Amino acid sequence: MKIAIGSTSPSKTDSIVDFFDISGFKVDHSSHNVTSGVSEQPIGLEEIGKGAENRARAAMRADQTAGLGIGLEAGLINDGSTHSLVCLAVIDNGKQYYKGQSDAIKLPTSVSDQIMAGGQFGQLIRAFNSDRDGFDKLTHSELINRQRSFNQALDRAFGDFLKNRPYRIGAIAYIFDENNNVLIDQLTDYAYEDWNFPGGGREPGESALDNIYRELSEELNIQKNQLDLIKQSEKPIKYDFPIDMLQAQHISALLYKGQIKAQYIFKFTGDKSSIKIDPVEIRRIQWVRVTELKKFLTFPNQYQISIGTIKDYVDNIDLN
Repeated sequence: MKIAIGSTSPSKTDSIVDFFDISGFKVDHSSHNVTSGVSEQPIGLEEIGKGAENRARAAMRADQTAGLGIGLEAGLINDGSTHSLVCLAVIDNGKQYYKGQSDAIKLPTSVSDQIMAGGQFGQLIRAFNSDRDGFDKLTHSELINRQRSFNQALDRAFGDFLKNRPYRIGAIAYIFDENNNVLIDQLTDYAYEDWNFPGGGREPGESALDNIYRELSEELNIQKNQLDLIKQSEKPIKYDFPIDMLQAQHISALLYKGQIKAQYIFKFTGDKSSIKIDPVEIRRIQWVRVTELKKFLTFPNQYQISIGTIKDYVDNIDLN
């Protein structure tokens, strides 16, 4: 996966790269000297958050090959009596922001008082730290390098991203020919051994049935008058994308946690020679026996979900 970092600061870039490495995600990265759009010493969660958002968005714009843009911003919050350091992380997948906030680290009273009088945090905390030794020096050094706070904010932002991406709403078609072979297709961004059934995402205002007819027409040149609708499943299928799709920077996995799809079973009544794949979307298609599906459906639980639907909703089909 490629990430774009909205900073060239070593403390920020190192924190981000190390975080993904520790988390088990192999990433390539690019670093970009972008502006945060906020003051050098942001005060309050709103300003800190805006700085992180601006960095993440600018990084995505600077590197069109990246799947995620990441912004980090550190600043101060005031509870009315003293200041604390807070770091915010923002992950931009091109569709929405996912955010994480570190725990607040309370500043020494003398440093907070000087900030209230107009002093700059960086200069003040370094001067304060130079006069300390032992445990106090180690503790307050965290306020200087901010590594722990950056890591904490990143962990929470990435957790938000993994957990709270929406599910893509769409439809899927099980299309059988006269010999009860079923049609499968391989998208251009799939691995060479991965397959699925035709279908896709729903457009705003579109019904589930219109959704599947449009997808079949656009991607396979299969028209409504070439299909007999046998049944619609009463329950849609719901599944999460496997983590390796995210690692591979699959666009669907970057934008969505998984899919919820209405299921339709059709009999194909047209001429197979009229089927023409959209080469932008689909690499190849095959008609296969139901008994062969297991070797083609390699995603987690893909075969179990599909064969369950076929068994439940197709009457008198030979599964042997």
